[in-house]
Amino acid sequence: MKKLLHVLLALGLLLSIIITEGKEASAAVAKQVLRIGVDAIPAVLDPAPTVDGTASSVIKGLFEGLVRLNQSGQAVPGIAKSWKISNDGKTYTFTLRSSAKWSNQQPVKASDFEYAWKLALSPQATNGLAFKMFMIAGAENYHNGKQKDASKVGIKALNDYTLQVTLTEKNYTFIQMLAENSMEQS
Repeated sequence: MKKLLHVLLALGLLLSIIITEGKEASAAVAKQVLRIGVDAIPAVLDPAPTVDGTASSVIKGLFEGLVRLNQSGQAVPGIAKSWKISNDGKTYTFTLRSSAKWSNQQPVKASDFEYAWKLALSPQATNGLAFKMFMIAGAENYHNGKQKDASKVGIKALNDYTLQVTLTEKNYTFIQMLAENSMEQS
């Protein structure tokens, strides 16, 4: 009789564990919960001014850039579903996924990237990382205040889902660099 009681208790415990884990897992998926262990809560969750590692880790979980890195460290499509490089290697034309949405369900547009990148390059930007974007035509002069007109920077939204970036010269690492925080969506 004691053996039967022990077996029934063990089965009951096992069944309750299985049921509880299933409910928690499905609830987390339904709510789209992101949990990341950090030492301190980041003060800023804007990709443009962020330089510390903790905030950077959280931001990578919240935002997707034009490209991302796969397990091999190679750049693969992110919000950009494809891109074309001009024959001279200086102009990149990105086609964005029309299915990409903000958390409020508004579509992510090419103008969002243009705005965010130019904001990161503005003379008021304090992150110290704008230099990473100086390969973009007009970026350095705009950041240093020598060029006041942001429209002269080589970042243009051609329409809602097409972003064109013009570099000062051919740069083989540009696509890879897009996966870094200073070049991600903000």
